[in-house]
Amino acid sequence: MARELSPDRVEHLSARLLESPVVNGIDLLSAPSPRERMLVDRLIGLWKTSPGLPAHCVSFALLAASRTAGQVAALQTIELAWTGPSTGIVPARRIDQALFEVVASSERELLVVSYAVFNVPVVRNGLNAAVDRGVNVELVLEFEGAEGDQTYDPLVALHGLGESVRVYYWPFAKRPNAGPGKRGFIHVKAAVADRNLALISSANLTSYALEANMELGVLIRGASVPDRIARHFGQLIQEGILEPWPR
Repeated sequence: MARELSPDRVEHLSARLLESPVVNGIDLLSAPSPRERMLVDRLIGLWKTSPGLPAHCVSFALLAASRTAGQVAALQTIELAWTGPSTGIVPARRIDQALFEVVASSERELLVVSYAVFNVPVVRNGLNAAVDRGVNVELVLEFEGAEGDQTYDPLVALHGLGESVRVYYWPFAKRPNAGPGKRGFIHVKAAVADRNLALISSANLTSYALEANMELGVLIRGASVPDRIARHFGQLIQEGILEPWPR
C-alpha cells in the first residue's frame, strides 16, 4: 500500500484505523479509487486472520512503510496463485481472485491474453467496469486455432463486451508452420494492469480453470516484469504480428 498510494492517502488510512480498536469495526471502504479499495480489502482480509492485532499496530506499520516506500519502490513482490486442493502448508492466492484483482485495480490500461474463453460473465463484467472508469482495455485471444479450425468464438463467451474494448488475434498465415496444415496457438494466459501488476498462469478464461481445475501461476507486482510484458505485446501489435479482430 505504501508503494502504490501517496503519503497523504496512507496517513488518512492510518488515521481511520485508529478510529476503531478492532478489525471488525473498521470501515475503510470509502476509498476513492478502485486500486485503493482493492488494497484496503486485502489489508482487512489479512488483518482478520490475526484479529487480536491492535489497530494502532496496523496504523503504525502503514506509516513506517510509507516513510521507507521510496527506498523500496523498485522492488518486486511475487505471490503464488493457485486453483485446486489446498494443503494449508504453502500460502497462495486463488487464481480467480488474483485475476479479479488485476482487472479491478486497473486505472489506466489493462491487457488480458488467453487461449480458451468460456462461461466467464464475471470477467466480462469486470472488463466493462474497467472501460466505464476510463481504462484502455486490450484483449489478445485465440480465434483460429493451430489448424485453422477453432470451433468457437471467444467473443460469444464475452457477449455484451463493450465496443471500445480492442480485441487482437494472431492471423493464421503469420504463425510458424508446425507441420502440414498446422500452425501454432496463442497459448498465453496473462493479465497486466497499468504495467505494474501482472498475473501469469496456466489458467484459461473458463469457469473450469478459474474454479475447478488444478492451475498454477504467479502474481507479480512492481519492478520491470509487468511493464515488459505490456511493452512486448504492444510491439507485437505495432509490427502487425497481432491484428485487430473485426467486430
